[in-house]
Amino acid sequence: MCNSSVESAKDISKSDGASQALCVCGDVADKNTECTVKCANENCPHGFLHLKCISIKRKPKPPYYCPSCRHTMWK
Repeated sequence: MCNSSVESAKDISKSDGASQALCVCGDVADKNTECTVKCANENCPHGFLHLKCISIKRKPKPPYYCPSCRHTMWK
């Protein structure tokens, strides 16, 4: 189960921006945890998302497209 701490968007400038992205919730989603998943869309505005924010319990098999990208890709 994912119990990692979540940084606020205000902390991005203080941390390594190369390893972090903003989740749909607006908080930092660190790509180095088991609690996040990467969207397969290269142009995704989020990149990485917290599993709890997209209502899934386990990392899905790749390729995974976030709800926002699925919505725009299959309009």
